[in-house]
Amino acid sequence: MTTEEIAQAIIGKSRTPQNATLRMAAIYNLYKEGYKTQHISYALHYHRSVIPYSNQKVLDLLDINDEAIKSSFEQLKEHTIRLVPYFERQDGIQVVKAYVEIDNVKFIY
Repeated sequence: MTTEEIAQAIIGKSRTPQNATLRMAAIYNLYKEGYKTQHISYALHYHRSVIPYSNQKVLDLLDINDEAIKSSFEQLKEHTIRLVPYFERQDGIQVVKAYVEIDNVKFIY
């Protein structure tokens, strides 16, 4: 998959099985790399409760050796996905925000 297709699958809200498992695998990888739940949810525009749910769902799918989640992890191995923090001033207070970067391409929306 190209960087654009990966970005559309992760940032988009598509509910196709391929996109949903790819999105959950990306969230799982980001969480396992040590990013905080609040930063992942802000960068991907999801509610904070989606992050632990996605992690648990990935673990459940890995337990049953689901082919879709395995192929999602294989596709993600070809790309680098990371969060880049930045500061934003809100009401006189500096707040840490984050955006997602896929293969050195910044995605802010």
